[in-house]
Amino acid sequence: MTTYTYELSKAQSTIASCNTRFRVVNAGRRFGKTWLSGAEIMKSATSEEAKRKGDYVIWYIAPTNEQARNLMWDTWLKKHVPPEYIAYKNEARMVMRLKNGSSICLFSAENPDHLVGSYIDMLIMDECALISKDVFEKIRPSLSDRQGKGMFISTPRGFNWFHDLFIKEIGDPEWKSFEYTTMDGGNVPDKEIEQAKKDMSAKMFAQEYLASFECMSNRIYDSFDKHLNCIEILDPTWGLSDIHIGMDFNVNPMTATISVIEHDKKLGDIAYTFDEIYEPNSNTQWICDEIKRRYPQADKSSGIYIYPDPTGRKRQTSAAVGKTDFSILENAGFHVMSPYAPYSTRDKFNTSNNVFCNAAGDRKNFIYRQKCPHLCTALEGYSYKENGDPDKSGGLDHISDAHSYFLNYKFPINGQGRLYRPEVLGV
Repeated sequence: MTTYTYELSKAQSTIASCNTRFRVVNAGRRFGKTWLSGAEIMKSATSEEAKRKGDYVIWYIAPTNEQARNLMWDTWLKKHVPPEYIAYKNEARMVMRLKNGSSICLFSAENPDHLVGSYIDMLIMDECALISKDVFEKIRPSLSDRQGKGMFISTPRGFNWFHDLFIKEIGDPEWKSFEYTTMDGGNVPDKEIEQAKKDMSAKMFAQEYLASFECMSNRIYDSFDKHLNCIEILDPTWGLSDIHIGMDFNVNPMTATISVIEHDKKLGDIAYTFDEIYEPNSNTQWICDEIKRRYPQADKSSGIYIYPDPTGRKRQTSAAVGKTDFSILENAGFHVMSPYAPYSTRDKFNTSNNVFCNAAGDRKNFIYRQKCPHLCTALEGYSYKENGDPDKSGGLDHISDAHSYFLNYKFPINGQGRLYRPEVLGV
């Protein structure tokens, strides 16, 4: 057969040449995501691995059936797959089988139950941010028996599950993320870019053209700035001195943020948050053991101060009979710091924002982003609903609440925090 070459831009070529099992591509509009997807389909379908297996299966999934047909079937596959390569083609079902045995199947994400069952060697999900997380969770087992690969492509839509995929490369060598703007694609002239800036809001332009993960509604922690409150250098001595841990008692996930406090002559105390704990389906005893495992020096020679959800003094059904979350922490040898009454929601948010940046421009909390991805995502994305209530549907409230308990106790706007002391019965 004749060898065909698909020309790629420098950015597209960088993505296509990456051999990591899972790749996430966050790109602005008109970057060339469809051309990249088509080239990746043909690269996979004609690879040595496909030749060796003989029944290599590629799935391309778009949010709707119409998008799958318009973006890939009509616009790319029908035009750019050489007829001499094709053994069978079903126009209605959007299925194409090549003479080497590879199959290319296009699907819609509208009915995920119809996507369960078959094995997949290569999965491409286009416009992921517009697809439900449930779709991938149903498909993921189909990649397991043959160790299938995946490429997930989208322009961002706030801090949804596509953002979770984008940050998976932190600590997971099987994942690699790429980020490119519309301008990096080279398909849109500069004049059009300048006009778009005039026609769109700053946030919308940043999302659509700069591929920036933006919170399009009112942010709760609007004083937090990922460029100014985040640091990249980890002090190796952190965790050897007193450590301060904000904690939320939600079971799924159980969350905590870990900080040290250093004193500045001008600003006073400054908190450096250098680690987080984010564990699904856990409990208070587990997190106590995890803290001791991570910071044995602090446990033995320094102090571990816990700033928990104030409601934790109540007896919990998940704890042993008669025990509260507070008593579990105290029995572990930790100093439990909590007010006598829960913080009001408004005060909790206002105090935290004041620590991130006050009216004078002072910032008293800096976060090591690489070790605290869940916390940074929550602080950037947690927002209010249209009725003014916090939007908890994305689960961003848990770890941000954990951190706020610490900030509210150590950096109160009015008055001083008070140490919780357990009630002693029978005295």
